[in-house]
Amino acid sequence: MNWEALGAIAEMIGSFAVVATIAYLVVQIRQNTRFAKIDAAQQLRIGMNDVLRGITDNTETLLAYEKGLTDPSSLERSEKIRFDLIVLQMLRVAESLYLLSDDGYLSDESWESTLSSLLIVLRSRGGQQSWQRQRQNMSASFRSHLDSRLQPEADPEMKRGHDI
Repeated sequence: MNWEALGAIAEMIGSFAVVATIAYLVVQIRQNTRFAKIDAAQQLRIGMNDVLRGITDNTETLLAYEKGLTDPSSLERSEKIRFDLIVLQMLRVAESLYLLSDDGYLSDESWESTLSSLLIVLRSRGGQQSWQRQRQNMSASFRSHLDSRLQPEADPEMKRGHDI
């Protein structure tokens, strides 16, 4: 065997090694992307659970939240601020999940379940008022998405006057 033949064989082996390395990296990147998606969604769900825990673990906050949903006109100034902050926390977590969903990092099913819970709050009397006070704090795409879903024709439940 001459040196040219050995060189050609070495180049061919090197080419196979490069292809195998690229294939391995593609698999690793896909797996890492999948884990990153799962982790991001899990962290945001933990964030929503933390908001809910903050409501349920404090009687004053729970009462302000309940009044804010059902009878917002009865809220004292500090309760109104507390209620708006609770809604803002929910909106922030939901906005993050929406953006993950929009970028393909969260399944539509996961986003829709989060949205369903948020819409229950935003369709209450107090939720509607809080949304109007805070909507400018959200990204334009999220604000537009929520506004479209809050329209009565977007949901049969809302047409029947669904309220908490």
